[in-house]
Amino acid sequence: MEVYEGTLKVYLLQDIFNRNYQEKIAAIIDKSFLASEDKKVFHKERKLKGYVFNGFFDRNAKNKDFKYPAGSMYSVRIRSLDKDLMNFFKNNLEKNRTEEL
Repeated sequence: MEVYEGTLKVYLLQDIFNRNYQEKIAAIIDKSFLASEDKKVFHKERKLKGYVFNGFFDRNAKNKDFKYPAGSMYSVRIRSLDKDLMNFFKNNLEKNRTEEL
């Protein structure tokens, strides 16, 4: 089995709390799907998408009230068995921005 992995570097524009950092990462990934019509359809389908991602890492993030401070940079690893999907991420994720990332 081949697993493809990519690293996304994100810069925090706003403070993000530990309790909701995963939804903020998911939002920037989801936004990348708007780049093409077929990925818009893929995004709207109710099925497993075939990728996973890790969250931010900070030793001090032991409770839900921990805050990842604005101005910090973190790496997010994305993995998939789908080479085409990873190529799509490689070509489209860096062009995205949200209010927080």
